Amino acid sequence: MSSSNGGKLAATVAGGYVYTSDDFGSTWLERISSGASYWVMASSADGNNLVIGSNEMFGSIKASSDAGDTWPRVFSTSFLGDICSSANGSKIITVAVGYWSNPLISTDYGATWEYKAVTVDLHSWYLVKVSANGSRLALAEIDGLVYFV
Repeated sequence: MSSSNGGKLAATVAGGYVYTSDDFGSTWLERISSGASYWVMASSADGNNLVIGSNEMFGSIKASSDAGDTWPRVFSTSFLGDICSSANGSKIITVAVGYWSNPLISTDYGATWEYKAVTVDLHSWYLVKVSANGSRLALAEIDGLVYFV
């Protein structure tokens, strides 16, 4: 992930750590052990608000408001397929792959989470994107249907 100017970067390594850089990638710091085989990650435009989620059966979502120095906010969930955030990082949306469920949404930088119905029926979501101001969502099902809400 990258801040809008590319100065702050964040990356995950399967089964390894989350790494961050605040100098356009010249140096990298090991931040937190992922332990998961696969992570999804999102960043605010300034690169200070980061959120990661695992695809493990008993996984979690972790959020940082200090460019990855600390990860104080944790929410337990499973099998995340995608995660994204608004430009300021206040609104975060994630979806679980292979499950008929609603998106999981935080509107307070990852401090609290709730499943939010965005369509009448439950869907097996694959991808999610949010507008810069957090007011619009685009969600894609595994079978290719796209919803705009």
